[in-house]
Amino acid sequence: MAAVPTDRREEIATGKSVSLAGFTIWALGVRHDAIDPCGYLIEADGDRVTILTDLGVWEEHLAEPVAASDLIVLEANHDEEMLRRGPYPMHLKRRVASEVGHLSNRACGEALAMLAKGSHADPVVWLAHLSATNNRADVAEQTVCAALAAADLDLRVMALPRREPGPLWVSPTARRAGAPFSIRDASPAVAQLSLLDGFD
Repeated sequence: MAAVPTDRREEIATGKSVSLAGFTIWALGVRHDAIDPCGYLIEADGDRVTILTDLGVWEEHLAEPVAASDLIVLEANHDEEMLRRGPYPMHLKRRVASEVGHLSNRACGEALAMLAKGSHADPVVWLAHLSATNNRADVAEQTVCAALAAADLDLRVMALPRREPGPLWVSPTARRAGAPFSIRDASPAVAQLSLLDGFD
């Protein structure tokens, strides 16, 4: 933070918002073994994106922003059985699975199923922060989709790549306006999330 000039940064506190380049950004407090960890709710032109990629447990205060979002980027870090049988030392397995660790595929699916049940929204769901050691994209997608199916829900779910830029998302407002699927469109309603994550 100290390397960024003061006039080029905007600090944000949990439960508060900042305005930046046409976006309103809210910090959402989460439980993780870090100092003041948070996720984000990003709003522009009536469209909402929620990004939660480091949290050990789902908490009720996250429900409202996620349920109101058009795009949900939610951690599906590990498959519980792969973690249990995997090569991590026991102390690290306990840390990952703890309430200040990382959200499992199962917990991610259960949270989404609970939020989407009874909602009229049709969000896009991107699964993020998948462990390279304790997860696979197909396993994460299958587990989350199974939880949704058990609740009679059918959402668009995709695991984001770890090492390449992510897909292009065009908001409902931009789509109605006929915006092209192009990263050259710099309007606030169009966002490309390139989530490169090399950490478990």
